[in-house]
Amino acid sequence: MSMDSIEAGVSHVCGVNSVVELVCKGNNSTGQLNIPLNKGLSFASGLALGDGFNCGIRRSNGTIVCWGSMNESIEEIKFESIVVGLNFTCGLTTMNLSIVCWGPRMIKRSSAKIKHAMGFKISHSNKQKKVKPFYGPENDDGDGDGTNGSLTLISPPDDACYASWLIQHPSALNAFDSITKEAKWKKVVVFLDYDGTLSPIVDDPDKAFMSAEMRMAVREVAKYFPTSIVSGRSREKVKEFVQLSNVYYAGSHGLDILAPPRADKKVNEGAFQPAKLYLPAIQEISIELEDTIRDIQGARLEDNKFCISVHYRQVQPKDREILKERVKSLVENRPEFRLTEGKMVLEVRPSIEWNKGDALNYLLETLGFNNAKDVLPLYIGDDRTDEDAFKVIAGRREGFPIIVSSIPRDTIAWYSLRDPSDVLAFLLRLAKWKKSETSIFK
Repeated sequence: MSMDSIEAGVSHVCGVNSVVELVCKGNNSTGQLNIPLNKGLSFASGLALGDGFNCGIRRSNGTIVCWGSMNESIEEIKFESIVVGLNFTCGLTTMNLSIVCWGPRMIKRSSAKIKHAMGFKISHSNKQKKVKPFYGPENDDGDGDGTNGSLTLISPPDDACYASWLIQHPSALNAFDSITKEAKWKKVVVFLDYDGTLSPIVDDPDKAFMSAEMRMAVREVAKYFPTSIVSGRSREKVKEFVQLSNVYYAGSHGLDILAPPRADKKVNEGAFQPAKLYLPAIQEISIELEDTIRDIQGARLEDNKFCISVHYRQVQPKDREILKERVKSLVENRPEFRLTEGKMVLEVRPSIEWNKGDALNYLLETLGFNNAKDVLPLYIGDDRTDEDAFKVIAGRREGFPIIVSSIPRDTIAWYSLRDPSDVLAFLLRLAKWKKSETSIFK
């Protein structure tokens, strides 16, 4: 039996085989091998194993089933990913990317912190209560005790979920010495996402400005390493934000690249735009999308030339599913387009096989590094679309895929940074390291 993925608990293992079936083997002392097929878990999109128990995300609807010593189902909330400790489980919610944890060895956060950080309703009692997702005044039953839900919202001590995740995705700052040790005598090529990496995520996408310190750090890095900005924004827009002339720009998730001349050319061929023929159709669907979301308060359309972004960060939670269904329905009737989802944004892109991973390969080729054995691509990004670039680097088995995240997430990345401030610190150290290495040989 061939397996596509596998997870290990303390004394048992579970995995998904080549026909996407869940299989468990090993110790069954608490029933951890007894997959609850009657609860819709024959196909799992996420899986995590603890001490005598397992939790899986139903592929059908994103809810969670746990079995073994922790025998629970969470039906009210959809999850993106899950991680476990020995006696607790944490999940990343689809609704607002908040973290929910449960298990016998938890301590409860203050209600103010939970309400502020996670958007959940909880009582002010000292007793542990059941809570339900809080979507706004329309969902408030007025009793103030938050007891109608079926999930206990609790938090592990000392950010245990994130600490557990860091074991698999160590901080690139903490691992800096080992990274530079591997990079010594090799050619590092740097790729950077923009939103959430070089700039903070903000409510208004037009105000996602990078700091002067970050701009200086990127400029310094680009002095020593070929550096490209790879963004979902239009190339012109991200260039306007970054304001640097010593970096290369790839916009629209790599569908619009202004790169150096190819290695075998003496002149620049101009922008590489593999979806150029789609431009008329993109303008048409942009108008249709505008009409589709016009009556949803807070929804915003952004024209990124080869990608139309529908932002819903400022949309009321109760209206977000309505927006998603409308956009999904529209795109389903246009086979020349496909729909992807990022952080509080839906993105409509041409249905061609091209993504940030392809953009990374294209830039390596145009820089003359594609077939070089001494090249190490270093890619820093925070979005799901960056996973395509991480996958390319993982396939090369050399390089540094680094995810920016302050919460546990499913990722192919080998390293992590918590937020843009960590990115700034890492880039400054990288430039300083290379500068010192260069000065030694002068």
